[in-house]
Amino acid sequence: MQRIVKHLGHIFRVFEYRPRLAADLLRLSLRHALRNRRRYRGAVVAVALGVAALTAVITLGDTIEELLGRDLELLGSATIVEARWDFDRSLRWHHGSYSLRDEEDLRKLPGVMAVAAVIWKKGERITYKKRNVTARIGAVDESFFRAVALPAAFGRQLNQADYRAKAARCTIGKELAEQLFGSEREAVGKSVLLQYIPFQVVGVLGWNLDPDYEHTMLIPLSLAQGKIRGMNKIRHLRVRAVGWSIVPELASRVQEVLVANQPGYGRGISVFYYKDRLANIENIVILFKTFVYLAILVVIILGGISISNVMAGVVVERTREIGLSLALGATPATIVMQFLFESVTASCLGGLIGIGIGSLAVEVGARLIGAGFDYRVFLLALLASAVLSVLLGLISGVVPAVKASEMDCMQAMRFE
Repeated sequence: MQRIVKHLGHIFRVFEYRPRLAADLLRLSLRHALRNRRRYRGAVVAVALGVAALTAVITLGDTIEELLGRDLELLGSATIVEARWDFDRSLRWHHGSYSLRDEEDLRKLPGVMAVAAVIWKKGERITYKKRNVTARIGAVDESFFRAVALPAAFGRQLNQADYRAKAARCTIGKELAEQLFGSEREAVGKSVLLQYIPFQVVGVLGWNLDPDYEHTMLIPLSLAQGKIRGMNKIRHLRVRAVGWSIVPELASRVQEVLVANQPGYGRGISVFYYKDRLANIENIVILFKTFVYLAILVVIILGGISISNVMAGVVVERTREIGLSLALGATPATIVMQFLFESVTASCLGGLIGIGIGSLAVEVGARLIGAGFDYRVFLLALLASAVLSVLLGLISGVVPAVKASEMDCMQAMRFE
């Protein structure tokens, strides 16, 4: 290590007094790299793949993480923040409710994807012909299915037209469909009675982590507030964040907004999120990103080892050339610089190819996933890839270069 540091010190001193030497060495290194391109091919390809993957992952990493978080949210509603009136506290007598102003203020918060108002009522009787089933009724607004990951297994979800027309339509859970109609497929298109009002079933809800949805009937909020007894006040809001990483901060802001809008009744407002589900998703994403970066690191290291092996072979082949250069007055620092430049040139060629492939991958990837990317992050990724290519070339070539500079002049010239 001391020898390496000593030679690198000589290099910096040479550059200080002979700046044109760098240009000459660069031309010579490029010539040798092109001459030995077959040897360098594997190393250049490895470096190019590593740099391309690094560029794409750094640039699209946040976008992929956000989309991955959204997909994982289907398994656990981890990006949901819920606000309820808590009647178990000292303000139990206060039967508060949320308003349109609360929803509008929450939608203005940064990081909010959707805000949905819900009115729940348990123990309602639903009738189909002679069958009576007790279920939970949920009166939801047009943002509900955007805020809650709840796909339709059969038929469709309630849509905007249903809310605007105050239509007597509903979607029901799987268990409820089987109890009323015998099977989920038979439910779509049939009519059920709720408080003597006929509701047409337009869809059956798909799987959700919350088992309560299996026995739930969802109806338009616009209809429920005028025609269904006991379903006129909104006491439950659901706020969906754009990503799981901002959920704790968003929950605090939701609490602040709702308390400010309900002066004197802040203790009756309960805002919470699913910490366990959020922790599970965080662990999954961290594990996924660690695996990706480790895979990229392995590829880059293999590229560096390939360059080092090629350089060791080049030094052996050019032993007589090295001895002749030393005999003609070349200093050990000049020999070190010559081989380091060749190593860096090979690494940078791979880096340039990788940057080109990575840039193309970023553009294609962004279009495929239907999302944009931050150009500042993209430029930082390009800079990081360029710096990595240079460092990889230096690290891979330093040992062969030092060995070449320490050869004995006479013995090197006699080498066969």
